[in-house]
Amino acid sequence: MPEFRNREEYEKWKSDRLKASREKADSSKGTPPPPEDRPTAPAGPLGSPANLRSLGDLFNDSFTIYRERFGTFFGIILLSLLLVAVAVAFAAAIGLALAFAVPGKKQAVAAIGVLIGIIPVFAFLFWGMAAFVFAVTDSSLGIKEAFGRGWRGTWSFMWLYSIIGFIITGGFLLFLIPGIIFTVWFAFSPFIFARDDIRGMDALLKSREYVRGRWFEVFGRLVAVWVVSLVLGVIPILGPILSLLFAPFVAVFTYLIYEDLAAIKGASPSYVNTAGVKCQWVGVSTLGYLVLPVIIIMMFGAALMLPLLMLKGMLSSGNPPITLP
Repeated sequence: MPEFRNREEYEKWKSDRLKASREKADSSKGTPPPPEDRPTAPAGPLGSPANLRSLGDLFNDSFTIYRERFGTFFGIILLSLLLVAVAVAFAAAIGLALAFAVPGKKQAVAAIGVLIGIIPVFAFLFWGMAAFVFAVTDSSLGIKEAFGRGWRGTWSFMWLYSIIGFIITGGFLLFLIPGIIFTVWFAFSPFIFARDDIRGMDALLKSREYVRGRWFEVFGRLVAVWVVSLVLGVIPILGPILSLLFAPFVAVFTYLIYEDLAAIKGASPSYVNTAGVKCQWVGVSTLGYLVLPVIIIMMFGAALMLPLLMLKGMLSSGNPPITLP
């Protein structure tokens, strides 16, 4: 895939690819297919893909983009790690300085200092995450441009990931299966925010609408790349490095699935995003956080019940008391 100097060139390139896809759909009528940078999904009657591209095509296309954008992706990752490391050192320095300044309450003051210093840690972390997502969704962006775009969306990304984390975690606490379903539904929310500037719960609901009716197709493709990532991560010694190297590939792979879904259902699929619907999702997730303590209490109570019943039986059996020699 070529590099682009601005957004306009990128949009023109995408328009040309769509036109090429339409011509490819007519190839059965004798029209020769034009050359393409990478395979596209089978075209529907109106020129838009009728299906998600195959797993093999996804891996091939993802690798092509990964290879060509390797410098940009890892430049963003390394710079993000550097910024976070600096922020961590800053937070530690504030904590130590306050601890020495007020020696009488060293622990409390140090804790306050760390809490204050941790703010830039999260700011730099989400800044880097936002820059990376923008770079994945827009191949015209270099490192500098991605960080510039990411800076403007840092706090929105922080809010978006907070919502995603809260809902998916609550789903996993509801006996695992809802968490898996939620993970697939909301996997494309960051890309929707980056490409369409749709924020917060609206991004999650639009992602769910794209997946609707194709959940198992999307799930199968995501599981395939997750399994590869997991296998690389458990390799002794090299696992963490390989996981870091593979992370941009996973992001590109996921984004290409989103591109296919957007081409199939259109850029603006209709979905319900009323306040009531949003509150329902928050409520369902909150239920997961409430269910877990109840289950733990019930298990603890059941564990105590057996010895108590045994003791009651011994006391009521009428056997003579046991005496120690």
